[in-house]
Parts: sequence; structure tokens; C-alpha cells
Amino acid sequence: KRVRTEGPLYEMQQFEFAVTNPFPADGEFTITLLHEPAEPIVKKEPEDKKSARRRNGNLGGRKEEEKPPEPPKPKLYPNAFGLDRNRVRLKQNATEKLKAVFLPFTLGPHYCTLVFKDKDQGEFVYEVIGEASLPAPIMEAKGTVPLEGPTTFDIAMSFANGQLDVAKRLFLEKHPLSKEREQAALLKADVLKASELEYTVTQTNSLISCPSTLILDQGGAVDLDATSSGGGPRGTDAVPTPRNGLRLMLKPIGTGIYPTRLMLTSLLDTRVVDLELTAQTMTQQFQLDFSCAVRQTITQDVPLVNTGDQSMTVHAKLDGKGWTGSREVVVPAGATVNYPLQFKPLQTGDHRGTLELSIPSTGEKNVYTLVGKASEPVAEGHIVVECQARKVTTKAMAVPNIVGAPVEYHVLCDLDIVSGPEAVKCSPNTATTYKLSVAPYRSGSFLGSITFLAPDGQLVWYSLEVRASEPPEIGIIDVVTQVRKAVSIRINVVNPTDRPSEMRVKYSDPEALLGPSTFMLPVGAEGCPFEFYYAPLLPGETTGSVTLLSDELGEFWYQLRLVSDPAPPVVLPELTAELGSRPGSTSLTVENPVNRPVTITASSSNPNCFQVQPDSLTLPPYGIADVTLKYIPGSLGEVEQAVVSIGSPETGIWEYHASGRGTQPSPAEPIPLSAVLGTSSGQGVVSWRNPFGHAVQVDVSLSGSPEVELLMDDHQRQAVVGPQATLNVPLSFRPSSLTVASAELAVTLTEGALGNDIGERLVWLFPIKGVAEAKAALGTVFKYRCKARSVLEETLEVVLTGLAQVGPDEGFTHEVVVPPDAKANLDAGVLSITPVETRINSPTQPLTYKVRFAPQRMFNADVEFIVHKNSGGRWRFEMQLQASEPDLDGVLTIEAAMDQTATVPIQLFSSSDKPQPFTASFTSDTPIQFNVLPQRGMLPPAGQQGPPPLQVTYTCRDFGKVVKGRLFVQTPDTQYCFELRGKMPTYVPPTPAQFQASIDNKLSAEMTKRLATAASPGRRQTNFITQNIRTTRGGSASKHY
Repeated sequence: KRVRTEGPLYEMQQFEFAVTNPFPADGEFTITLLHEPAEPIVKKEPEDKKSARRRNGNLGGRKEEEKPPEPPKPKLYPNAFGLDRNRVRLKQNATEKLKAVFLPFTLGPHYCTLVFKDKDQGEFVYEVIGEASLPAPIMEAKGTVPLEGPTTFDIAMSFANGQLDVAKRLFLEKHPLSKEREQAALLKADVLKASELEYTVTQTNSLISCPSTLILDQGGAVDLDATSSGGGPRGTDAVPTPRNGLRLMLKPIGTGIYPTRLMLTSLLDTRVVDLELTAQTMTQQFQLDFSCAVRQTITQDVPLVNTGDQSMTVHAKLDGKGWTGSREVVVPAGATVNYPLQFKPLQTGDHRGTLELSIPSTGEKNVYTLVGKASEPVAEGHIVVECQARKVTTKAMAVPNIVGAPVEYHVLCDLDIVSGPEAVKCSPNTATTYKLSVAPYRSGSFLGSITFLAPDGQLVWYSLEVRASEPPEIGIIDVVTQVRKAVSIRINVVNPTDRPSEMRVKYSDPEALLGPSTFMLPVGAEGCPFEFYYAPLLPGETTGSVTLLSDELGEFWYQLRLVSDPAPPVVLPELTAELGSRPGSTSLTVENPVNRPVTITASSSNPNCFQVQPDSLTLPPYGIADVTLKYIPGSLGEVEQAVVSIGSPETGIWEYHASGRGTQPSPAEPIPLSAVLGTSSGQGVVSWRNPFGHAVQVDVSLSGSPEVELLMDDHQRQAVVGPQATLNVPLSFRPSSLTVASAELAVTLTEGALGNDIGERLVWLFPIKGVAEAKAALGTVFKYRCKARSVLEETLEVVLTGLAQVGPDEGFTHEVVVPPDAKANLDAGVLSITPVETRINSPTQPLTYKVRFAPQRMFNADVEFIVHKNSGGRWRFEMQLQASEPDLDGVLTIEAAMDQTATVPIQLFSSSDKPQPFTASFTSDTPIQFNVLPQRGMLPPAGQQGPPPLQVTYTCRDFGKVVKGRLFVQTPDTQYCFELRGKMPTYVPPTPAQFQASIDNKLSAEMTKRLATAASPGRRQTNFITQNIRTTRGGSASKHY
């Protein structure tokens, strides 16, 4: 059997292989290793030598003489294979794994025969073949060469082979054959003891050439300007190759990386070198742009990258005003260092310069064209002047010398409130103090600049800020008034100039101080009166001001000492109300005198008797509203009083003095009770409130129809009611016929009873009216259905079930009870019921009505139709109303190209002479390709000109498909319905008649005339080609026509 392995030269490989006992019995085998010499690498003989040998072989009829065999070469290195043991025990057909070592010292295949021998069974053989490939690179070199022309590059080589030395030590330490003296002795002998070694050199890149042989001298020294790769470019000049140096020549075909692998082979060792040469332009041109203000510094970092393993020195040469930088920079190996280039212009305008960065060791050079733009200088600082209006303030500031020589600055300022010397002198390298005067005519903040201009155009400037406070007041004015009463204030203002001036007025409290915001001040020494008003809302003492401003005259203000006294209370007329019955009331008007919403609250000093409704409300700016003051008497004949306060912290308080007197109670409004005839009784509750502030004892009694019953026993009828408490009296109504039952409930406070301080008898009477209702016929429901915006007219016949008899003078009335949620749809004119026959002769005769149902929009509603009998009794009927979807108001077809949006306007008008609000919406199944804008808005009155109030858009998303939807437009009284259809435009193929020729195939009249003249028989024609030849050659040529 054969076992194969492989590995690089000079590197130890460990591998395992399985050994199987081929004999039918157990055996103990000794292992013998028989090494064979490595096969030498066959060198191919050049074809020209083979051909010459064939040609010369038969000359003279002699055969080529055979060379005698070369004598065997002495063995230099130990065997490559080794085993971890020399015997192995194997059972019958058993398999054992052996560990082997392969450490080659020469290239090519290595052979070893393993002989397994047992004295009883015999022997068997395994052949091991190891392939030694090229060793790892002893050196990885990189270099940079110029792109222009062929360039040589030198690589420094060492005489010693480090990989071979490591392999020797590894063999002696770990190889199984190191225990054999003969093998170990081969390594201890110095095979490289010769003074020179000759190597055969090959490489893999066709664009790189090198010598075919290289001689390394043991005593030779390497003398190269080595780069990080151990060599450097040498150009193409005749420079001698250094000792132990390998010179390569590269013919680059363009910018890029040129890799190659060098193999050096001698009789004693083999070496591999990986080389990577980068061809690039050694001199490169760049441009750097700079932009900054004068005397400002901007820095541009130029990165310097060193990819080698040795430090790199970069020389810098800088030309141009305004730029500064280092002359030399050292870049450590494998590092990146930034070259700081600074630009600091001293004058505005364009600046140019050059920067040259060169690496002497490699010949690389980068040239940078420097372009700088210097803008106007920035402010040297910000000067703040604090002062008071209409007063002069002086400020000192330091002015630097930017010229470097004595200079006289011209001073400029853009603020008319600033003054100072027009020029200032400044000594070299020092700062001069400059004093400026500031005299603002009004308060506020003034922003500007002050500039110092040199004769050569250079300048220094500062930003200037003047913060002026208010000037002293002209005078003090005392003002006294009442809350919510305006008092006028008059000031005499004089204009000393020769032209009118517009004055702006500023009030410290715009809500209390009222007046014009501007007024025109005429010319005149006598002056002009200015009048404004003080109308306070809150009482108290405060300080205010009124300020007059003018661009020509400045700022003037007066201090106001304002005093507002509380307003006297408003005395309301005396109110009267029945004791324990209906309250008295009066209306009070409140207003919001400020320009923002306020919340008004109300309070009462006697809330049991005087109450304000509502007790809180929000008023818009300058809004007005009415509140109700209710008087609920708590005594009889006595005057009751209260202080009512209405207002807010923003508007102040309105104070009212209210009074009232209680009178004897009168019968209350009739209280209705209803019940269905022949079913359970109807029930109701009558509430009586104790008006007194103490408990009282009352007597409850009921008189009248026996069909109305009082649901209280004798003990409950004598009730004690607490102060301000309510007594609920339950009643029942059980009718025996369709008539009206009348009764009267009395709540009596008898003389001498508990809590009766009045000394007289008080009675509160509550009339009771019982109405009997007929039992509705089972299944009697009146249904009316039609489309919205259509009219349905029908005759309604109503049979009054349960009616026993009808008198000759008996009359009937009717009413429609609409639930609250349906009142918006059933406004005036939607449902009308008109009686046709309201008198009947027999109980079975129906009442006849004309029903008109004209809905304007879709809805569903249930209402009650009630018929009343004049002598008593009523009938309830359910009426169902349904307005379905109306007829279409139109079909809107919108055409749009694919992924395009088209718009169709809809012109609708209000149903009245005033604008109406509307809402627009789609049905749930309408595709999202439709949209309506706006969804809410106002419909204009009919006949009003203007843009359509809404529009529908359609975006085409489906090719060749018609998309349909439905749009509803809802107003308070009408609903509109439109069907929407969206589609692509219909394609109409063009006709030949629509095409016009785009090529002009007719000659113009002028060109036709010129061609006719040129072709005329009498015109001499010239051969221009022949004429040109004769002119250029100077000779004659025959004419051709």
C-alpha cells in the first residue's frame, strides 16, 4: 500500500496512517525504514540545443558519444521521514494507526519503504511518498517605482538561510531520526561553509526581468538605500549591482501593482522571495483651495503615509505669501503623520502659492498649487455701551496696529447716535485708545459697527451695540377715577422743528390706558394737545406711563400715578315670588372688556334665596352675555336681601344689591298623569319644597276624581319636612273610561303647626289631570318610505280602538312626538300631517289625515302619532319613516393617464340666500383612487360667482379598468349624490391626414436661381482640385472638365 503526504520545504509535518495485519494470525512486527534519495527536479533542455544535437548526431556516420555516469553526490541532509516506534503488535486482521513525521530539506518527492516483519508470519511492505513543495517566502518585499520608462529595483539578500537553520534545530529536537548518530551528524556539519553560493533565479512576472544566477558572498555587506522591503529603485543608469543584491528591471505598462515570486535554487538550499512593485507617477500635481477672512488662520492637514518598515523623511518647499509650514517632517514606519499647512492672509483678494513635498529615498514628489481667497476681515470684538436716552455717554476702546508701521486710521461708523474724532494715529506694535461719544435720542437697542481704515486699504472693525435705557420723565400726572369709568388726560406737545412729525404712542397698560397709537404733531410754538383716557377695570393704586416716540424728536414720557376707586354697587328693583312655588327672576348683563377670552363666575351672599344661573361662563373678547338672577323666597311678607358678585380677576367685579319679598302661593300648573285603559295604573310624583330655613309639619290631602289616588297612609300624610328639603308625594291613576279625570293635591301648613312662625294658614295646591289612553291595536304601525329629495303623499286612516261611543259634538286633535335624535332630519316641511275628517259618527269610523313626507336626505326615524279626544282620552301610534338613497344628481367621468391625477370641479349652491356648510364623503366601497377636496366647507348662495366649492380627483392605478364610486354632499337640509367613474382616456389612432412632412425636399427660389446660373453654358467652369494641386506643387497640371 501507498501513503502520501506533502508539506513545504523546511517545515515539519505530522501525519497518521493506518496499518492492517494481512496475515490470518496475530503477530509482533518490527518496522524497518528504507529511505530512497529524492528525485532531482528534471530541467528541460532548450529546443534549440535539442535540434542542434539531432543535426550534428549523424554527421560522419558517428553516433553521439555517451557521457559517463556522474558519480553519486555526497549526502548533505538527513532523511525526511521518521516514525514514533520501531515495532507494533497487530492481531489477526486488526488495524493500528501509526504516527509519522515528514521534514524535507530538499525539493521534490521523497520515498520511504516501511518493512513490517514477523519471524513467524513473514513480512509486508508500505510505501510512503512525501511531496516537498516550495518553502514559505523568506522575504516579502514591497517597493515603489516610477511609471516613466523601465526601472531597476534592488533587493538585499542575506547569505544565511534562516528557514534552514530553524529546520535543523527542529529536526534535532523533535524528529525521531535525531537519535541516530549518522543522521544527527549530517546536521551538525556546516553545509554553508563555502565562501560563495551560486543560485539559479527564476520569477513569475513577464514584465519583470532579472539575472538567471545570483552569487551570495558570505563576507559580503549589503549597501543599499533600503526601503521597507529591503531594497529600492535605482533607475536605469549604469549603477553597479551591490554585493549580495539582486537587481530586477520592471517595464510598467501603466499605473498599478506588479507582483512576482522569485525562487533561488542552489545545491545546498532553496529560497522564495515575494515582491510587489507599485508603479506610479513620482511627481503628482494637486490643488488646495483656502478661503477665510483677513488675519484669520485656517489650517489644512496634508496626510503623509509611510507603508514601509523604516522611517521616512519628507522635505517641504513652500512659496507664496500667507502660507506657513514645516520644512521637514519625519514619518515613522507604518504610521501616518499630517503636514500642517496654515493660511493667514493679511489683505483681501486672491492669493496663490506652491507647496512641494518630496521623499529623497524614493524620489516621489507631490506638488500642490495653493489658491487662497481672503474675504473682508471679521470683527475684532463686540463693544457694548450702556447709557440713558437723551444723555451723552463716552466709551474708550483700544485700536490695534495691523500695518506694523506708524499709521493714521480713518474712522467710519454707521450709527448716527455715535460721534468721535474722524482720524486716529497708531504707533507700531501698540494699541491706541479711541474715545467715542454716544447720545441716543430714544431708548432701545441699536446695532452697528465702527471701522478703522488704513491708507493701504487694510481695516479693523468692531461690532457696536448701544443699550439705551429710558430718559428721565418729563413730568408726573396724578389721575383718580372709579372702576369702569373713563377719565381723559390731556398733554400739550410742542414741535420745535420746521416740519410736522409723526409721533408713536406707547402705553404701559393697554387695557387701562386707551388712546391713539399715532398722531401727527404740527409745527407751532403753541403746541398741540394730545388726549388719551384712563379706564381701569380693577380697583387700587398703580404707576403707569405714556411714551411719545419720534424719529426726529426722540423719546419723551410721562409718569402716571393712577388711582381707581371701587365702583358703587348696583341696586336692583325688589323682586317678588310666590312662597314655595314659582321663583322670581331678573336678567343681568355681563361683558368682557378685554381682548382675550375670560371666564366669568358669580356668587351670592344668600344662595338659598338668590341664585345666579349659570354661575360660570366663558366670554369671547369683548363679548356680552345675559345671566339670570333667581329669587326663591324663604319667608312670607319679609324683605330678603343678598349681595351678588359677578366678574373675574381680569375684568373686575360687578356688585349688585338684590332684595325680594315672598307672597302667598297660588295653584300650580296642572300635573298630567296618563295610563292605558284596561291595564295597570299610571303613577306620578308631585314634589313640594320646603321654602323655610327650618323644619315644618305639613298635612297632605287629595280631592277630586276617585280614579286618582294618593299612595300615602295616614301617618305619612302628616309629614315633617326639613329645611330646604323636598317632600315627594306619590300618586296613581287608574282610568275606567276614555275621559279626563281631575283632582287637586293640597299641602297645608296649618296655623300653630311645627315651624309655622307666620301665624296664618298656608296651602299649596297642585291640580292633577289624568288622561286615559286607549290600548294600541296589535301590529298597528304606519310606515312611510321614499327616496330622499322626493315627495310621498298618502291618506292615513286611523281607527280609534276602545272608543265606546261618540257624541255629536266630540272633536279630535293630533300631534307628532319626535325623539331628540331625529329632530335634525325632521325639520319644517319634511313631515306634515293635515286632518281631513276630525269628526266621526260612530266608534268604528276612522279619522282621515293627509300625510306628506318630503325628506331631503337619507335617514331612518321612529316617531309617535298621538290622537287626542277633546272630552278626554288619547291614542298612540308608531310611525316609521325611512328616506333611502336619492336619485343620482349626476355621473362624473374622470379620465386620467396611468399614474396621473385628474380633477373635476363640482358647482353646488346653497338652498337659501346665505352660505350653507357642507360635508363631503364617499361610500365605504368607493376605491381609494378617488379623493374630494375639501371635505368640509361652505356652499355659496345661488347665483354668486366664484370658484367651485369642491372638486374630485382621480389617480389612475389600474390599466384599462373603469373604477366606480359614489360621493355624497350633505348640507343641513339637502343631500346630493354623484356617481364617479374613473378610467383611462380612449385611444384614438392618428390618421395620415394629421401628419405633415418634417423634411424639406424643395429648394428655395434663391438656391434654384444660383444653381441655374452656375450650370449655364456660357459660364466657365473651374476644376478646383487641379487648381489646388498646381498651387501646392508649383507646377502645371492638365485641366479636366
